[in-house]
Amino acid sequence: MAWPAPAINRTALKPAVPANPSVSQRRYPHVPADLVDSRLDQQGLGDQALDGQAAFFGPMTRPLFGCYHPPEPGIERDIAVLLVSAHGAEELSASRTLRHLAVDLAGAGLPTLRFDLDGCGDAAGDDLDPGRVPAWLASIGTAIDALRSHSGCRRGALVGLRLGALLAAQLARARPDVVLWAGVAPVVSGRQYLRELLALGALHPAQGTVNDAEPLLEAAGFAYTRATREALAPLGLEALVTPVPGARQGNEVGLDALRLHIFQRDEMPVPARVLAPLHSGGSTLTVHGFTGFAAMMDLPHASQVPQALLAQLRHCLLAASAPAGAMAPPPRGPRFGRMQARWDAIVERVVQPLSTATGPAGFGVLSLPGAGQPMRGSVLLLNAGAIRHVGPSRLHAKLARRWAARGMAVLRLDLSGLGESAPQPGQTDNQVYSTSAVAEVVEAARWLAYHTGIERCQVVGLCAGAYHALQAAMAGAAVEQVVAINPLVFHYDPAVPITSQAMNAYQAGSVAAVLSGGWRDAGLWQRVWRGQLPWAKVSGLLAGYVRVRLLRWLQSMGCAAARLVGKTRPCDLGAHLEALAARQVQMSFVFATGEPGPQLLAQLGGRRVRVLERTGALRQQFIADADHTFTRHAARQRLMATLDQLVLPDTAPDATAGASPRTTQR
Repeated sequence: MAWPAPAINRTALKPAVPANPSVSQRRYPHVPADLVDSRLDQQGLGDQALDGQAAFFGPMTRPLFGCYHPPEPGIERDIAVLLVSAHGAEELSASRTLRHLAVDLAGAGLPTLRFDLDGCGDAAGDDLDPGRVPAWLASIGTAIDALRSHSGCRRGALVGLRLGALLAAQLARARPDVVLWAGVAPVVSGRQYLRELLALGALHPAQGTVNDAEPLLEAAGFAYTRATREALAPLGLEALVTPVPGARQGNEVGLDALRLHIFQRDEMPVPARVLAPLHSGGSTLTVHGFTGFAAMMDLPHASQVPQALLAQLRHCLLAASAPAGAMAPPPRGPRFGRMQARWDAIVERVVQPLSTATGPAGFGVLSLPGAGQPMRGSVLLLNAGAIRHVGPSRLHAKLARRWAARGMAVLRLDLSGLGESAPQPGQTDNQVYSTSAVAEVVEAARWLAYHTGIERCQVVGLCAGAYHALQAAMAGAAVEQVVAINPLVFHYDPAVPITSQAMNAYQAGSVAAVLSGGWRDAGLWQRVWRGQLPWAKVSGLLAGYVRVRLLRWLQSMGCAAARLVGKTRPCDLGAHLEALAARQVQMSFVFATGEPGPQLLAQLGGRRVRVLERTGALRQQFIADADHTFTRHAARQRLMATLDQLVLPDTAPDATAGASPRTTQR
């Protein structure tokens, strides 16, 4: 089974831009919206509903988003499976596993839909909207109806992960068309979940909330208002066995009992007090153990797929289903699959901006100004590490919609093997620095230029996305500005693990900061003398710093020697930045204070960085009180305000944005 993708006409991409585009002054002629519509429609990217795709569905004015995986032909089963994901940072980590699970189940004949709850992922809405819990529950109901209608199955199964399992449990008993509920490491109650969020905040106070009395509970980049917490608190798994008057009377699928499956972590089993009522509620409960939860929920770039768990889930669902040959026609309902959605004065389209030998490929979501609004520019947003196109804390989705409402065309791209984009032949998924990434960014910029009529776009990336944005510009992409946010790598070495390269960056940056000023502090050396700061640790850091500086000095000498013979080495950052400036590509770096990027930029770019800053071709902005991915809501708001100033034409500086230029950091 392949990754689900928009089923579009396999027409070749047309040439996008001249090889040497003219210099853009960030003032575009107003591009009519019908130009974009006509060029997308040439590739079959209209409003029609198509099978086997990622698409919008549900309410027209507040759409949901999902990825439907059709069953393998010839072995179709009579149960359709709805995957209800975890919430927040857990959802970003587990998205890889759920994607693999959906492909696995569809390959076994089970039509499967994974989707984003209201206000999550690509769906419309936001964390801070009112009525979150009722909206989430309504989303699940809408997804069940859409899945049944689209697949033709009369029976459905709900498979939920963490909070998704708890939410799905609230509907399973009340719907006669749901015959199986499976909870993977389920949240057993809303109160427990809220306690876990507070405990997470206590472990990482810079990223979360430690006091439940605060109006906004923040946890790993996502927020829960007081109203949301009050609605979550009373929820529990007992809803699976609580009678719902008339709900399962005269069951249309002829099954009286709801099958329940709990997949509990071997290291953290579900308490017996939670399981006891489920055994006595008239349903059949089976408890399974599984390993690999921690690896599955690791950071997205390190997340591992627990294959044994996938096999267990597939076995349970196949045992509850039957061949679909005698299946009755499904009731009519909402159809799944709109390639385009319009709401809040914007338009979003599912697109394939890359190409292969067999036709268009890749995955992206293109956000456009609404009807009657001209376009003022175009932006390409790249993956932050292995996080899918919605971005950390949904940053990319929010930026795209915010900028589209202000006249920009914004493409959120999944590079091959990330998010909804299938890996390139011969590659595995989840490779952050793949060998094809830079070429794909160049191609996506060309695609965006052709379909919008705007010859040069701005490329914005965080962490690995910043690296790919810079490298693509250096490779000749049609770019007018690169906005690089918290880059940790300026020259990627595939022979060195990326975790080691990132750690070296942080260590080098920290030592550089100490040596640039802290060494003058007499109190520092007094603490060393008194033994309060181990001399061995200090000397080790100093030796490591000297070694790194020596290696970089030797590298700079090699770059200088190469320039003498008219060549530029890949690691010669200063020369590459100069070349970008010569092509009139604006370079904007945005750093959270404390990040190692500024030191690395200064060391690797040398005096050229200072020269380019004086000419205005390169600029640096700093966001105070922020971490690498701007986890806290307030820091994210400051970042977004700063990006508005950098990206949007004619945006006046905002004194409250929270960013400061490099000169104020001296």
